[in-house]
Amino acid sequence: MRLLNAALRHLFDLLLRPFHALPAATGLVVLAALAAMGILWVFKRTSNQERLTEVKRQILADLFEIRLFNDNFRLIWRAQLAILRRNLTYLRLSLVPMLFVLPPLAFVIAQLQFHYAYAAPAAGETTVLRATLAEG
Repeated sequence: MRLLNAALRHLFDLLLRPFHALPAATGLVVLAALAAMGILWVFKRTSNQERLTEVKRQILADLFEIRLFNDNFRLIWRAQLAILRRNLTYLRLSLVPMLFVLPPLAFVIAQLQFHYAYAAPAAGETTVLRATLAEG
């Protein structure tokens, strides 16, 4: 694990070097965009897109049912339960892509934590310091 973290640290050092002089948000935005593109690619390749589209259409139909029959409590309740069931189906269908995405993403988050979480405040930057003093 130590070797993997060391290799990833060197890789992230190279990736983040162009953003070193810029505000931290710049590097984070670029990395977030790259990660989002990668996640979308994996999601597209590993998920059942037809079934996901069908479930989204069913949820939309249930929302229209709530809007259409807004004076009938029983139909609204039934549509809300159907939305809940379909949301659970959507989550179940999203589980397979998440199994491919989450492990690499955990390493990326760990490296971003290493690079950005412990940065010292810049000169002139306002910082809040809290201290709890013991009596006596």
